[in-house]
Amino acid sequence: MIIKNKVNFYIKSVDLKPEEISKDLGIFPDYFHSPLLKESGETIPGIWQLNSVLGETEPLESHINILSGRLSIVGARISEISNGKNAVIYCSVEVYGGKFSLQVPPKILLDIGRMGISLNIKTYFQKETQV
Repeated sequence: MIIKNKVNFYIKSVDLKPEEISKDLGIFPDYFHSPLLKESGETIPGIWQLNSVLGETEPLESHINILSGRLSIVGARISEISNGKNAVIYCSVEVYGGKFSLQVPPKILLDIGRMGISLNIKTYFQKETQV
């Protein structure tokens, strides 16, 4: 069985100001864009994103732990900034030829909850083994 994990943290909102978030937190994101107005009048939300620095074969729990630890340094500010916005630790898990389970320690769940961050885990089961 092979498991590949990709994890990031993002704040997303139609009134997001990514440059202000970077300045406020003292952290430069791995990706960002301001809200965009489409020709139809619909607004595409802005995003401010940090990616996990671990490789995709590292355990999902390690990715979450590293990101939550990095964010906890500025936890009070994250909580204020994310109020009314969509703040998420997003996990994409590809499972090749097996089953998947996850156990996140309560301390990490409490830490991300105090910061107003949701945990979103998407699992994709693949029939073929990919190396």
